[in-house]
Amino acid sequence: MAPQMPTDEITLKTRRLLLRRVRDEDVRDVFSLRSNPKVIFWKEPDTKESQSRDYLEFLRGEGRCWNFVVHLLPTESVRTSNDTSLEIPATSSKFIGICGGHWLPEVGYLFDPSVWGQGYATEALEGFIKAYWDTFPDGFPGLEGEEKDFLMAVTDEDNVGSVTVLKRNGFEFWKEKEENDKRTGENVTLTVRRVWRAGKG
Repeated sequence: MAPQMPTDEITLKTRRLLLRRVRDEDVRDVFSLRSNPKVIFWKEPDTKESQSRDYLEFLRGEGRCWNFVVHLLPTESVRTSNDTSLEIPATSSKFIGICGGHWLPEVGYLFDPSVWGQGYATEALEGFIKAYWDTFPDGFPGLEGEEKDFLMAVTDEDNVGSVTVLKRNGFEFWKEKEENDKRTGENVTLTVRRVWRAGKG
């Protein structure tokens, strides 16, 4: 029997982060990420909130998607670009990114540049991976064959930060693939890495 699909209310907690399922009201936060060329650096960034709303609808899709927004837990300190420390009050929860299964078994993540380099993406992905296998021990419903036994991610090798996040979570080189750079119309070579569930691979 296929596992019961989790509800939109599911939340995950790591040492510093709270992950919850994406909702319609997250559109402004999502737009703040996808309109930033530092975040969307090999595609055209969103210029309208409606574009981010379409993306959000995709993330919430009923197909092979299982995605979460990432918030700092209250009172977590943030190191800013000028090396000062900003403490988020206990009554607030700062949005910093998105992490999850964008089209499983493929996973992905986007984080606000203001929190890059502090290990949040690594921590969020680690929490997601554990929750994924705890929730879907036989693989996400609808996946077949080997796809039930691994998660994969696609990245540009020049994106050193993203490559580091994946390696720290056990992702190993699998293959290369060609993607079209929407800004230039030229193809770019991306790297596909994957991590197997325990006992497989």
